[in-house]
Amino acid sequence: MSMGKSDGVALLYTVTIPIQADRLNSRITVCLLALSSVLLLSSHFMGDPITCWTPAQFTKQWSDFVNQYCYVHGTYFVPLNESLPFLDAQRRKVPINYYQWNFNGELASYSHRLVKPLHGDSGAERQNFGYDLAGAIQYVDGCWDFVKSNDTTFKERIAAFEGRASAYVWDGLRLARNKGSRDMALYYTISTVIQSLNAWMQSPLYTLWGPSLVHDLIRGDDWQVTGHFPRITHCDFNRRRPASVQARRVVSDYLATDPRAHTSRLSTEQFFRLLGKDGLFVLQQMSLNLGDIPASYLSIAMRNIGDRWIEEVRDIDDDLIADEKKLLKNYKPV
Repeated sequence: MSMGKSDGVALLYTVTIPIQADRLNSRITVCLLALSSVLLLSSHFMGDPITCWTPAQFTKQWSDFVNQYCYVHGTYFVPLNESLPFLDAQRRKVPINYYQWNFNGELASYSHRLVKPLHGDSGAERQNFGYDLAGAIQYVDGCWDFVKSNDTTFKERIAAFEGRASAYVWDGLRLARNKGSRDMALYYTISTVIQSLNAWMQSPLYTLWGPSLVHDLIRGDDWQVTGHFPRITHCDFNRRRPASVQARRVVSDYLATDPRAHTSRLSTEQFFRLLGKDGLFVLQQMSLNLGDIPASYLSIAMRNIGDRWIEEVRDIDDDLIADEKKLLKNYKPV
């Protein structure tokens, strides 16, 4: 009988399509970015990130300075079959900047700075606007690892989730709502859209090289014509001498509960109303990160203790109101 219920729980969730922008924030992507950063920094400090062709009369110190200057200041591309424009503004019309870490860092934090004022609660300092979503997912994951290795029956697993994980999630939702956080899904969507646009747009200096490169490969255009990731670029700098200044140029996720469970006095409509948009969003994230089975156990357990949780919250609120009235009654102005 218990195995039949367990099999029924597995069918409660439908297959959901994960948000691709979230998958970009996985550990594998972070490791790849960290490895790329190490390789780039190693070439910056232990090698030559850029090599410029300088005149023969330049000493080693002058050549090193030109390499560092062009790497920080940026270069520009001119097709090899065209002559260099005479005006500096025309030559540097589309610059190629290599040293953009500060600007990229500002773009990465722009979504957080934009979405935070929409919350309207200056006291919410957590990443998910008053609710520690990452901590809740980690806690439920630990409970699921413990339950699936120790509790073998369906009732034991539900009881374990009722006593630990579901109470933890309900308490977190109550605290977040006390801070005014009820639209986590909206804030999360806005932040995801901004981060996705940021990843595609970055800045005008990138000129959409990703889609442009695919277009170049389809048409068979060469980098010498388009200038996308060029192998040869130009860099201008001024060389000062006593009494003269010489210009030089170098080349360089449906929520479902157990319909057969009658242990709760909450109907499905009441449970959904109690969860709210923020609770549905949390359970959806649990399903994406932990899987459908633990999220099913969690939703059933949260429904089973939903009525008791409401009574406990009312008792706590009544006690707090009584304490506040008592303090105000005994308050004496100085």
